[in-house]
Amino acid sequence: MADLLPFVIAGIVSGSVYGLAAMGLVLTYKTSGVFNFAHGAMATVSAYAFYTLHVIDGVVWQLALAICVLGIGPAMGLALELLARIVDRTTLELRIAAMYTDDSIPAIKAFGDALDKYIPGLRGSGDFSAPLLWPWAGGQLFLAAAKAANLCPSSTSADAIKGLRALREETLDGLAPPLSFTEGQPGFPMCYFTGNTKGGVFHSANGGKPTCIDQATAAALMKALTPA
Repeated sequence: MADLLPFVIAGIVSGSVYGLAAMGLVLTYKTSGVFNFAHGAMATVSAYAFYTLHVIDGVVWQLALAICVLGIGPAMGLALELLARIVDRTTLELRIAAMYTDDSIPAIKAFGDALDKYIPGLRGSGDFSAPLLWPWAGGQLFLAAAKAANLCPSSTSADAIKGLRALREETLDGLAPPLSFTEGQPGFPMCYFTGNTKGGVFHSANGGKPTCIDQATAAALMKALTPA
């Protein structure tokens, strides 16, 4: 029995490590839907740090353990969280850029042609960015409303609003997701654009067409956003 005791202890230690690793995988997968093996690397870094502090530098094990568990571990987690946020923000910026630089979309080509005509060289400069598209989109939306309401110099703001109300699933030639403006209801676009990069060039996914959520999901979002 005494001969088996070291193996039992070693087995308990190894099994505990495997159990903690499995719990970490399950926890991250259940909360994020992604298998994340970073916690294994973080544990390895903490173990090496503890070895360096306690064995090599002679720091008492209680203090070394506190530094690794309460200092190094949380610091690595915070750094990874900040990195993830930067990556998410960059991904969103790439999706926006894919939409406003893809000349295969008629409205985007018209936008680019107008910039090249009236502000030559802007699209190739560092001043060219996504926000430049929004005023153009607003102008195109007003133009669509003006055409729908047959606006003229004597028209009023009420006539312009009628023109907006008359629009149904208006996409502005690919510049916007399907837009409708129903009186008494907030405008809630149920579609969004996605994109990617290929060969260093932005491309719109789904042929430049928007991806839409279903009515049930939209209704749940509207209910959550509407004040009680």
